[in-house]
Amino acid sequence: MSNDFPTHLVRVSVPLTLSLPKGLRLHPAFDLTAAAHQCGEKSKIKDLLPPASLNAATALVIINAIYFKGLWRAQFDPKKTLRYDFKVDSKNTTKVDMMFQKNNYKMSQDADMGVTALEIPYRGGKTSMVVLLPDEIEGLAKLEERLTASTLAALLKDLRNRSGVMLYLPKFKLEETINLKNTLQSLGIKDLFAREADLSGVSEVGGLVVSEVFHKAFVEVNEEGTEAAAATAVVAVKMCAMVTVPCEFIVDHPFMFLIRSHDPEVILFMGSVRAL
Repeated sequence: MSNDFPTHLVRVSVPLTLSLPKGLRLHPAFDLTAAAHQCGEKSKIKDLLPPASLNAATALVIINAIYFKGLWRAQFDPKKTLRYDFKVDSKNTTKVDMMFQKNNYKMSQDADMGVTALEIPYRGGKTSMVVLLPDEIEGLAKLEERLTASTLAALLKDLRNRSGVMLYLPKFKLEETINLKNTLQSLGIKDLFAREADLSGVSEVGGLVVSEVFHKAFVEVNEEGTEAAAATAVVAVKMCAMVTVPCEFIVDHPFMFLIRSHDPEVILFMGSVRAL
């Protein structure tokens, strides 16, 4: 990826790669990918795979990775970042780098799910990050259980402007590799991994099947922006009763987040942060 990418935009890259044994003859449309990502060669694609996932028995591996890089519309001042306690649960805490900014944000709340949402826009206005903060320190599991497509849509639709919000957001970096083989099979996609697979569009070699399907995501949040590539304790979140009344949104315990595109309306990333 080039360094001269326009800084007023966000960058989203979704490469789909095939990893395959040397000597496997592919149709011309796949030749370029094959040359760059054959099994056994030193390439970046190997870093996307768990150790020992490629071996002599590997037939075909599908790898999907998404990369996102966006700059905050209003960046955080690094001088205001301080060490802060992050409550992993009601008994354990850890020190994190907590960013701070007082600004106007859109917020919403769902009392039934026990969650407050705050949206942080990226430059350009077409993408944003939404933080879903449980009201309780140990409320993340309940939120994950109750959150559905419809309840999330309602929470996002209810986002309203709030002024003078004092936002405390921890810096964090996540990296996750997911094997989708079992998930796809549970959805009924089974022939792809069996001898019944018809991959004649990829290669004329008979008996070709997919060995594994991996998805990898990177998320890093800092002062500049985001890069892809038992709790009855005092609740730290207060909703503003009026837009003129300042309020605090302190992300100091496990939470969910999502990165959304507004045009088109789609969720690019979604994840949970349990510990930092």
